[in-house]
Amino acid sequence: SNETYYAKLTVFIDPIDGTREFSNGKGEQCSICIGFADEHGKAIAGVVYRPLSKPSPTWVAGAKSEGYASHNFEEEEEQSTTGAVLSTNGSISPFVESLIA
Repeated sequence: SNETYYAKLTVFIDPIDGTREFSNGKGEQCSICIGFADEHGKAIAGVVYRPLSKPSPTWVAGAKSEGYASHNFEEEEEQSTTGAVLSTNGSISPFVESLIA
């Protein structure tokens, strides 16, 4: 049943991803991140919401197992997202970069 399935999910919430930027008055660079993992700890779905984006809030959501990916921001041209990394402040620490290389 769905109730049994949901009981096995772990939910991760980062209410202010980009805390440093937020505390420095750069709230438009902050996100609210919500992730879902199965009983084995494997990421299965997630949402990133940027409430202070200009000109309006933006979001991106996905669930690979469902073949679902969506967003509400304008893209100037179609770009491949294969191997892409989403970062709220536009940079990735050397440590994180070493993990994904």
